[in-house]
Order: sequence, then C-alpha cells, then structure tokens
Amino acid sequence: MKQRFYLGVEGGATKSTAILVDETSHVLGERKGKALNYQYLRERRVKQNLAELLNPLLRKVRGGNISAVFGFAGLDTPKDQTVYTKIAHSVLPKGSSLQAVNDTKIALEVRCPKEKNRILVISGTGSSVYGENGKTSAKSVGWGFLLGDEGSGYEFGLKTLKAAMRSFDKRGEKTILEKLIVQKFGGKTMLDVVPAIYEKVGNEKRNTKRYVASFAPLLDEAILQKDTMALAIREQEVEELFQGVSAVAKQLGIASAEFCLGTTGSLWKMPGFQEQFRKKIKKHFPKVCFSTNTDSSVWGAVLLAKKLI
Repeated sequence: MKQRFYLGVEGGATKSTAILVDETSHVLGERKGKALNYQYLRERRVKQNLAELLNPLLRKVRGGNISAVFGFAGLDTPKDQTVYTKIAHSVLPKGSSLQAVNDTKIALEVRCPKEKNRILVISGTGSSVYGENGKTSAKSVGWGFLLGDEGSGYEFGLKTLKAAMRSFDKRGEKTILEKLIVQKFGGKTMLDVVPAIYEKVGNEKRNTKRYVASFAPLLDEAILQKDTMALAIREQEVEELFQGVSAVAKQLGIASAEFCLGTTGSLWKMPGFQEQFRKKIKKHFPKVCFSTNTDSSVWGAVLLAKKLI
C-alpha cells in the first residue's frame, strides 16, 4: 500500500506557505512563496507561483498518495472555487485528493480545532469573519477592498491617508499622521505626497490594496503618542469587526451560546487593538472563549487534509 502524505497550503494576496507531512505528522518540508490570489494576479501567474512553491516538496513524495487542502484568501464565490481547484489540480500529481477553501477555514481549524461553535476574525492586508456551528457556516466582511474589507490593513491605511489629507487642508482635526506620512515620502508637505501616491497606484494597479495597507503601520506610532485621530480610527475598525462577529454569530444561532473565537493577521499587533476588540466582544458575548493557539494557519490546512481520507 502506498504511503500517504498530507499537504497544507495557505495562499494570500502577498505571500504563501506550504507544509508537507507524513502519516506520523513528521514535517518533510516547509516553504514560503509568492502571492496566490488570482483576483490580483493572472491565473497563469498564480499557477506559476504555486508550482514554484510546491515542486520541491512534491519531489519528496514521488509514488506516494497526496491529500492536500489549499486555503486561498481570494476564494469567496463558486467561480473562485472552480478557478482555484483547477489551478491546484494542474500542479499536483494525478490521483491526488484535494480541497480548495477560503483561508479563514484553515485558520479557524487551527485556532479552534475541537470546538463545535467557533468564529475566526482575520485582520491583515485583507479582513474576514467566518464561523461554524458544526453543521453550517457563515461569513461576514471579507468581500474585497471595494465591497467590504472593514478591519483590514487596507481600511486602516486608507483612513490614515485620508485623515492626513483632511488635517492638511483643514477639513479635519490636526493629526500627527500628516507629519508621519510626509516623513515617509521624504517631502515637505502633503502636496509632495499626492502625486507620488497616484503615480504608484497608476503603475501598479493590481497591488493597490497592498500599497494602501502599507500605511497602516504608521498608526502604531500615532497611537503610542495618543493621537486623537489615530485612536478614533482604531475604535472604528474595532466596531466594524465586532459587527462582523455579531452578524456571523446571529446567522449561526450561537449568539447566546458558548463559542471559541480566534484571531489571525498582522494588524492584531497594533497597540491596544486586540485588547479593545476582546473587551467589546466579551461585553456582548459573555460566554465567548478566546483561542490561545498561535500556530501558523497553514497547519489548519494540514489538519483538514487529514480529514479528507
């Protein structure tokens, strides 16, 4: 009988990760790679990036059976499911078992692996809220930066830029964010910033979301200096993600029940963001239990891959 191997892949808009394990969960290889979101890259490019990520791992298991789960950040619709499944099949050996899911599902699997009622909140370059009650699933937020990416690095970055602009032209209150952005560009005023931003976006339209999100870290310094506008932006995004959790909990019928809540994404490192969010969640959902698992989300894909058999 052929040996079975399990492959987990996490593919985002900025980077990707893959882990290959054997039947005893021994890690045979782990690799980092390029973006795998076909909504920002052409399908041909995603296939190329995926092949570069996986080929060195696949060479380790020639002749074996592979069960693989791919968690993609851009998988939100039936069309996305079809496209990503086709791409994954084109890279894996024939006969492999595979499933393509949204990356929230693999992150949830590793954050709350044993609980029936569970919700995951992603706050990175993009954002999403996803939950399961054992039988059904529900999603809120995470519809892309045009239709609904509240609580994401993109939203934080966009509000940072707009707050700085309003500070400059006197429509809004003065904020240190204006100074920080000007310094980032090495300019003298926001008038030096405006053309530079539009030139960057014009040259790299497919990377607009990532570029705008790159301004979100400026909030960290402003928050530490207790800048009023920076604190207000943080509070607004806490509210947005809270609304997402409330919507998912209501859809699943677990608003009054015990449930596990996990978080993942780089924005949770923002000073006070996680603490403020948890305080609001606990106030409205007293039976919530916050996950303490910090394993990489890609391990959730491995766990799901083992369930395919």
